[in-house]
This record gives sequence, structure tokens and C-alpha cells, in this order.
Amino acid sequence: MNYKKEWDKLGEMDPLWAVLSDPTKRFNGWDESEFFVTGQKEIDVIMQKVNTFDLPKETKKVLDFGCGVGRLTKALSQHFDDAVGVDVSKAMIEKAKKLHEGDDKQQFIVNQADDLSMFKDDTFDMVYCNIVLQHIPDKNQIERYIGEFIRVLRPGGVIAFQVPSKVPFIHRLQPKRRVYQFLSALGFSHELLYNRLKLYPIQMNWLPQERVEAFLQGKAKLLEAANDTSAGELIESRMYYVTK
Repeated sequence: MNYKKEWDKLGEMDPLWAVLSDPTKRFNGWDESEFFVTGQKEIDVIMQKVNTFDLPKETKKVLDFGCGVGRLTKALSQHFDDAVGVDVSKAMIEKAKKLHEGDDKQQFIVNQADDLSMFKDDTFDMVYCNIVLQHIPDKNQIERYIGEFIRVLRPGGVIAFQVPSKVPFIHRLQPKRRVYQFLSALGFSHELLYNRLKLYPIQMNWLPQERVEAFLQGKAKLLEAANDTSAGELIESRMYYVTK
């Protein structure tokens, strides 16, 4: 079962928890208004940060990569004329459209491709991506998406993306994910695995900071690599601020 199908199933079973995995909110425990307040707080902090770089120069269009049900897209739409959320999960996008129906400043798109070819070069004034790249299983694919963020960014725009830089060995084992995948391959239903056995397919990946910086060289300007706790207190992570 590939990761895109896994996220589609999570989008059907427990979409808010899959987006923001607070252990106390699992099994559809999130209150929707509380959930979206977390997004507003996060984006308020991010916009204050990027403004210290005097960026972005314009606020016409923003991309929320890995938008889920639009937790951050909604908040970003308060700072930009047009906010576009993309996600690999059709179930997530359908939920996002229902939650934000009637808001013409937000657009939600399913992206099953391994790139952002649906968008032209220099389309967005800002690209934001948090707690998303860490769930992509292939490191080269993570880099390809970062390259796409740069391609679709307008000159004078800003990218803020997060990715763990180091994951301790104990967290790489991910026993619940491995058992989930094994039993799923044997034909056990996802509902049984998730709801009854309390397993889940979410995985964690990382890119060393040195590798990210080497990839960015010659493609974009790294403004800052800030320490970040989005992946958890025990996992070393960075939020990268980039422009071109």
C-alpha cells in the first residue's frame, strides 16, 4: 500500500487527527473550531517571521502544500488574495471543500503527481509546507518537491518548509506502522487496524540539514534554517525560509 492510499484512508477515517496528530484527539476527537484556531495561531507566527525578511513582496497568491482539510489554507487566506491547497488525498480534499464551502478565496486540489506540474513557473508569492514532507517515504522525492516549491515561487516571494533533520533510531522503527502495513497486506480492513487495534500507517522521514542546504545551493537563497518542534520534542527538525 503506497503512502498516497494510506493518506486517503486516514482522510476517510480520522481526517483532523491525521492532519494534526495530538494523541488526545485521536478517533475523531478534535473540535472543528479548536482545530482551526491552531492553524490561525501557526500562520500568525509564520507571517510575522517572513515579514522580518521584508517578504513576500506581494500577497496575491499562496500555496499550502499538503493542505489536508485546509487547517492552514483558511488562515493563509486572511493574508493573501487567493489561497490554494493541494493534497494527495482525495478524501481530505473533499472534506476541505465541504468545510470551506462558499469561501471563494480558497481553492482545494487533489495532486496525485510527484511534482507540481499543474502550476506554471512563478505562480505563488508564498509556499508553505509544515509536517508534510516528513511523511514522504523517499528522500529524493522530498527534494523534488522542494525543487518544485522553488520553481513555482515568484521572484520576491518566500518559501517556508519544515522537514526533520535527524530522527533517533528508536523512532525509525515505527512498529505500529510496520504492523499496520503487514496486516493490511494480509487483507485486514483499515477500519479494524485503526479503530480496533489502534494501529496507524503514518511514517517519519528526514533530510539532514547539510543535504537540504546543498540542494538549495544555486537554486534559491536560504534565509534561515530555524530550529523547529513540529515533529515532536524528541525529533530534531528545521523550518527553512527560502527566497529567489
